[in-house]
Amino acid sequence: MGLNKNLSGSCMISIVASCMCLFFMSVCTYAQNSNSLPKGDKEHIEKSLATAKELFNNKLYRSALHQFDLLIEQGQAIGNKEKIYMAEVEGYRLLCLIMLKMADTQGAVNVYEYTYPHSPMLADIKFRQAILYFDNGDFAKAGELLNNIDKKFLAKKDRDEFNFRKGYCQMRMGDTDGAINTFNGIIYGTTSAYLNPALYYCGYLHYINKDFGKAVPLFERSKNDPRFAVLSRYHILESKFMLKDYNYVVTNGPDIYGQIEDNYKSKVARVISEAYYALNDADHARYYFELYSLSGTSLTRADNFYAGMIAYTLNNHISATDAFAKVASITDSIGQNAAYHMGQSYIQLKNKHAAQKAFKMASESSFDRTIQEDAFFNYAKLTFDISRDMAPFEEYLRSYPYSDTKWDEIHHYMATAFLMNNNYAEAINALDKIKKHTPSSVLNLQKASFFRAMQLIRRGSYSNAIPYLENTIKNGSYNQPLKNLANYWLAECYYRKDKFGTSADILISLQKNYQFKQSNEYSASIYNLAYDYFKMEDYAKAIETFNTYLQFPPAKRAYTLEARTRLADAYFMLKDYGKAAELYERIAVEDEYKNLYAPLQGAVAYGLLSENAKKTALLQEITGPVHENSPFYSQSVYELGRTLVQNVKDEEAEEALNKLIHNPKDSTFYYKALLEMGMINANRQKYDKALEYYKTIIAQNPISEEGQSALAGIENIYQSQNKPAEFLAYLDNIGLSSMKTADEKENMLFNSAEQIFLGGNYPEALNALTAFIKAYPNGLKAPHAHFYIAESYNKMGKSEKAADYYYKVMETRDGAFSEIATLNYGRLSYKLERYEEAVKAFETLGRIAQLDNNKLEAQVGKTESYFMCKEYENTLKEADVLLSVQNLDNDLKMLGNYYKAKSYLALGKRDLAVPLLKGLAKEPAKARGAEAAYLLVQDAYDAGNFKGVEDQAFALSDSGTPQSYWLAKSFIVLGDSYAERDNLEQAEATFNSIKENYKPAGSDDIADLLKIRLNKLSKMKK
Repeated sequence: MGLNKNLSGSCMISIVASCMCLFFMSVCTYAQNSNSLPKGDKEHIEKSLATAKELFNNKLYRSALHQFDLLIEQGQAIGNKEKIYMAEVEGYRLLCLIMLKMADTQGAVNVYEYTYPHSPMLADIKFRQAILYFDNGDFAKAGELLNNIDKKFLAKKDRDEFNFRKGYCQMRMGDTDGAINTFNGIIYGTTSAYLNPALYYCGYLHYINKDFGKAVPLFERSKNDPRFAVLSRYHILESKFMLKDYNYVVTNGPDIYGQIEDNYKSKVARVISEAYYALNDADHARYYFELYSLSGTSLTRADNFYAGMIAYTLNNHISATDAFAKVASITDSIGQNAAYHMGQSYIQLKNKHAAQKAFKMASESSFDRTIQEDAFFNYAKLTFDISRDMAPFEEYLRSYPYSDTKWDEIHHYMATAFLMNNNYAEAINALDKIKKHTPSSVLNLQKASFFRAMQLIRRGSYSNAIPYLENTIKNGSYNQPLKNLANYWLAECYYRKDKFGTSADILISLQKNYQFKQSNEYSASIYNLAYDYFKMEDYAKAIETFNTYLQFPPAKRAYTLEARTRLADAYFMLKDYGKAAELYERIAVEDEYKNLYAPLQGAVAYGLLSENAKKTALLQEITGPVHENSPFYSQSVYELGRTLVQNVKDEEAEEALNKLIHNPKDSTFYYKALLEMGMINANRQKYDKALEYYKTIIAQNPISEEGQSALAGIENIYQSQNKPAEFLAYLDNIGLSSMKTADEKENMLFNSAEQIFLGGNYPEALNALTAFIKAYPNGLKAPHAHFYIAESYNKMGKSEKAADYYYKVMETRDGAFSEIATLNYGRLSYKLERYEEAVKAFETLGRIAQLDNNKLEAQVGKTESYFMCKEYENTLKEADVLLSVQNLDNDLKMLGNYYKAKSYLALGKRDLAVPLLKGLAKEPAKARGAEAAYLLVQDAYDAGNFKGVEDQAFALSDSGTPQSYWLAKSFIVLGDSYAERDNLEQAEATFNSIKENYKPAGSDDIADLLKIRLNKLSKMKK
């Protein structure tokens, strides 16, 4: 029956005890028997023992074992020392078993220790047993035995071996400090065979403890031993690398690489590579890294990152991005670093889109805060460059608010970009946020404010321009000429707002400035000041100032004719009709009677001087068929008719007045002509004919001044004929037998003003309509009057005033005019860049519109206005609504997709924008199609795809598009792409070609964009 493998601990102890008893009994038997041996046998045994020991010392362990077995069998004792004798014999026998690596010697060792606990051989026996375990790789048991041995009981020759094996066991069991201390017992002792191994392993322990300074001297000593020479040099190399002694590494590394075993070559190559890299020798670093890579070693993430850094340093950014891409996808410290450097590489490759994504990835990890912040900054900057989206910059400043310098740097950066693209409103917003202004930023703020004001002035938005001009003046410390120019235009804006006194004060102050007096605007400012005086009815100052203006050389008088005309008007208003008439007539001759105002006024002045011949001659000169379409033709004809009547030339007067009656150009003079014809016939006593003219006026415009005069003429005729009853019957017939009701009077007054408006005499209509509103501010016709006033201002080009009156109509909610007023208010608000007001107008129009066309325009207006308000999500929503309209024409489909594409770009959703742009670009003959083609050129540029820039720019040119502006913009990007590739000559040639051949349809930014680039190229070439 076999033994149970699961014997308890008590059973194991009893087995060991039984073995020990048996062993002890046999020893006693031998001792008892030895007393009976004769003396000759004792000598024989002593010789046998000596022989056995000699065999053992000569390492003939099996022969020695045989001799020791015989001695035990003979059991011969020597005097009273038999137990010591047997302890020695049994000890040597046990050592033979151990040296012969016999099985289960540990049990025998335990029995021996139990039997002979004080045997001097016990330490050596345990040591040899420990060596057996050691050689079998059981360092735990070997170490346990060695720890229980007091080495002073060992022979001196064995003590270094003991220390080495104990230290090695401690090392293998992780007791690094203990191992070092043990090895030091050899290193600082006498020289022995174990010195070099101890030096090597002690050095290695210091190496793994990263105490490289202590490791190197030990390896330096052990490298002289051929057994450790190569490895010691290898570890010295790594230690020197860790100690940043890179010169040592690159000097000695190649030689070690040539000598070391293949399985170490890759490690050596990697160390040499990194040493070269640390010494800024990236070429050699790449060479040794390639040796490392080609060794068959599977590259780790750290290896790929390092490969990326070498490529990055060597400006091989394509290889760098490939290597970094293998690392960056995992969110950890090395991944963050790889993403950051990948972004930097894409910047060098001019691929802003890829760089933006890489920096964003790096900014989302917080392992390295410095990298995170800089990555965030670069991501924000690229997002702004690509889409002008400021949100990431704003988020960056919220996340890192501690740096005023960075705050100002960001806003400087944004402002510069906006200025380069003539986006002055956004540039001002950025510059206003700078905390510590420099002279440069103040100057930029002044320029941006001025140019923004001029943009608004060109649109007729004078009220909105005023704050920008005031900002130009406020920041005018470094550019006095621009400050003066801003004051000049500020005065103009106040003039346009009918604030003539404010305008005059600004001009008077400005004209005291010596520098302004040297400017081109000085003479014009004199003219403008004279006009202010004229509008304020200070005619004496107006005359003085207009005369001052007219004394300038002709080259400095852009408004000579206008100034002379107003000068004549001023004399006229002061009743100096002689000077006025003479000046008017001179103006008419010089102008070749192109404008009838001056000769008409001259005629009136001559009439007031009773020089009727001159008056008649002037009027006849300007009332021929050639002048029929002149704005003052009807008034001139009427004035001629009246003059002829006064000179008793009725037939000639009738001929003139009939021109106004039978082919009326102006309803105002139509009624006046009828009244004159009635009076002529009454004077001739042709009463029936006179009544016919008078009654025509009453029937058509009874409440007008001419109507009242006509009614009086009718009454006189009936009275002169003694027919009062017929007059009363006439009054009854026309409903004027009693006083008109208030509503009737209101309607009659409104109708009169309306007729003037419908006749196209908008200045006169404004007077009549304003008078009507003053009389009936809350009347039923007030909304209609406001609408006509708005229309009149709109026709006269006074957009701001027109918008104000359209808004009044909107507020009244009057059904007849509310819809069209809301539409026009939206249009004008958009034109005046009041985009938020435009949104409100078109939203309202969408709700109230009855006409399908207006509903559609409301949808278009909402789409466009939301985009201009930078409400891109709302733009997308409204564009989708527009595109859902049935039977939508192609132009509106393009408009909807255009604003969707632009909104996606602004939101950073390039993948959604590009397909829409490609669709739009298929129609390059249209403005939005050509712009889409340009945006695709710009997109290729931002992606660093310069071949794509060339292909697409030339494709747009080859299409024959008439959209020269977008073609010029595309070729500017092409020039930029040449500059990015350091082909400065080609870039300059491209820009100059645009400059020479581009003909702007109006005012645009092409010339400014070219100027900036050519100046930059000039500096680069220097």
